[in-house]
Amino acid sequence: MSETITAEDILRKREERVPTRLLADGRQLWLYPMIFTYRLVIGLVEADGYDDFWCYETREAGMKAFDEWDPLDPTTPEPTGWLKHKCTGRFRPGGDPAQERMVRR
Repeated sequence: MSETITAEDILRKREERVPTRLLADGRQLWLYPMIFTYRLVIGLVEADGYDDFWCYETREAGMKAFDEWDPLDPTTPEPTGWLKHKCTGRFRPGGDPAQERMVRR
């Protein structure tokens, strides 16, 4: 059964505070609410756009990645727990890397 999203749900998500973190290399990390997911985005502060992003099923999962991921650490090239990485077409049910598969973009 699919979940019904109401107009009130969308408005409530749009009014959520968007957490941001400025990184030492001049980029910014932020968690942005979408209609069905939450998007963890990294990019330059003054740029139009972003470098990359990952989608999370819940705000809690996105906040966990936001709090724990160090984008400047070369041993962690991407955050954990994400559901979808649209740029590469990868999908991880439940955020589990062992279940990763490719989906059409």
